[in-house]
Amino acid sequence: MKWFMIGVVIIIVVFTAAEIVDVFLLHRIRKKEREKFEEELKNMKTKKKKK
Repeated sequence: MKWFMIGVVIIIVVFTAAEIVDVFLLHRIRKKEREKFEEELKNMKTKKKKK
């Protein structure tokens, strides 16, 4: 039972750490993606206007 509890604690710690890292990385990635997306939207709007 003792080892089981230690394993559960380790799993919880690893998962929470992974979630924090994911959120941090996603925030950075989303920022870059959002900038690209905004540029694409602008390009699409200008293309539509030209037509």
